[in-house]
Amino acid sequence: MDILDSLQVLDGYFQGDFFICRGILGHAVYHRYTASDLRLFANVIREGKPFTFTIDSERTVLFPVALNGQLKRELLLLADELDKSQAGD
Repeated sequence: MDILDSLQVLDGYFQGDFFICRGILGHAVYHRYTASDLRLFANVIREGKPFTFTIDSERTVLFPVALNGQLKRELLLLADELDKSQAGD
């Protein structure tokens, strides 16, 4: 199974040295992340604690605590994949 197909919380694609995020929990988001950015994002998330992600001045995503672990795993998985692709260059 392709890594991108296994994502449950995030939606996006790889483009060069970036992960282009198109959505988080079904909310439209467009942002590009490096492997380092993804790891920083993952380090903010604490399992069992509420997490809120601000998209813009009008939109905020409140993550269900039950999905914090899944989000963190996906972020780290994507970061590892970007590192692998960079090592292969």
